[in-house]
Amino acid sequence: MTVKKDRTLKVYETSGYKYQQTPTIMLRGKWLEQFGFAIGDRLTVHCEKGTLVVMKDTTDSEMAHALKEKNHGK
Repeated sequence: MTVKKDRTLKVYETSGYKYQQTPTIMLRGKWLEQFGFAIGDRLTVHCEKGTLVVMKDTTDSEMAHALKEKNHGK
């Protein structure tokens, strides 16, 4: 199966602080798992002039994984 590496999304409007319009981007779908993003992962977003780079925060994810394994071992 071929995995699409590019996605087309829309910036939505949601209600923010004091009901002000707030830009909102939603990323969801099984395709996220195919690229290494799992439920509960922490993310870092790097922003620069019209570009967003979303990266898994590996330090936090590794710690959460270790805690999960420790708790399942009991």
